[in-house]
Amino acid sequence: MGMSLNLNDSSVLRTAPGLVISFGLAGQILMGIETEKRKPVSSLALLLIEASRQTSLWSAIRDRLKKRHPDVPAQKVLMEAIRLVALGFLQVGEGETGAVFPRLSSPHYNRPNSQISCLNDVGRSQVFLAAIAAAVGPDDVVLDLGSGNGILALAAARAGARRVYAVEPSGFARLLPQVFADNGFADRIVTLRGRSQDVELPEQATVLLSELVSCEPLGEQVLEIVSDARRRHLSPEAKILPALTKIRGQIFRPDERLLNSHEFQAKNLSHWQDNYGFDFSALVASNPIEPTSHFLSPNRCAKWKPMSEKFELVEIDFNAEEIMSTVDMGVEIEIKESHGTLALVTWFAMDYGEGHWYENQPTEEKEVFLRQCQVWLLNAPKERGCPGKFRLRYTYGASKTNIAWTRLS
Repeated sequence: MGMSLNLNDSSVLRTAPGLVISFGLAGQILMGIETEKRKPVSSLALLLIEASRQTSLWSAIRDRLKKRHPDVPAQKVLMEAIRLVALGFLQVGEGETGAVFPRLSSPHYNRPNSQISCLNDVGRSQVFLAAIAAAVGPDDVVLDLGSGNGILALAAARAGARRVYAVEPSGFARLLPQVFADNGFADRIVTLRGRSQDVELPEQATVLLSELVSCEPLGEQVLEIVSDARRRHLSPEAKILPALTKIRGQIFRPDERLLNSHEFQAKNLSHWQDNYGFDFSALVASNPIEPTSHFLSPNRCAKWKPMSEKFELVEIDFNAEEIMSTVDMGVEIEIKESHGTLALVTWFAMDYGEGHWYENQPTEEKEVFLRQCQVWLLNAPKERGCPGKFRLRYTYGASKTNIAWTRLS
């Protein structure tokens, strides 16, 4: 902590050379220098890193951080700055602040395959682009959250938007200005590198675009991010696209291939004993009791035997007066046949705006779906076997989706 002895409220902070910021799959913020092991840090640390580009520590506390964290004492901010200096992520300097924003990294979206898959998702992308063309006009200021490959920002500019702000935290942000220039929109699209929660816009946006619905519909923190953007970046009458998301589900009897990969099955135990001469039956006790989540193609799920009717779990209206931040919904389901382990298959139906819908439901049609269904194996042994009525509870909070499955009769 020796470096912190020189840190005070008039200190100028610089981002350490080679600092990398990563975002974990569970939404945690990680920092490290180049190839060193990343360390978890708070959102307050991320704001301090951003502030280090522009101002003294005291100005950061007074003018920026207190706006975002009004209940956090200045002393706590100072202590967090001391910790970042001690870790080597911030440096104390004199004169001008560091001008280089740290390199942002994520476990998935920094890789070419993430953007290739998005661009290959032609059916869904064309629906979204049609909605943008219908919604955006020449007086609009558009905010594109998680711009990625830039396709939505380009579509908004093509639709005539006066200004588009493309916000992207991954390394693709450094390539976007050239993409926009190559398509003739360098004068109307502004790239902002960082998370939407940490950037500032020079004006309020009248249209918000977000491609934040993945195979796990709420898994990319779309509720939290859109709520924050609406509060800080949008005009009161702004449109939000997608406009509406519905999460739907159906119970199926899964195929043996899935069960053999995720449960110790009796026939496999016998097969292993024949091959190796050892009894592994005690390992059955490790089979999960709580539902476990997997991601499979809609085409594969459609080949399974349906064990219930389709049902709706959640409806989220992003243009409602308030956007829900947590979800706790339940539905009663009747299973009319005897069964073993069941699978809940969930998918999304999305109104991208102006009535342009897309749905990745289980289907045997030969359409290529690049957004998979989320499949929950309902493993609890006491729920297996007999027909009956069940209650399914679907919850989301703290960036995590959970399923609870109980028998009613």
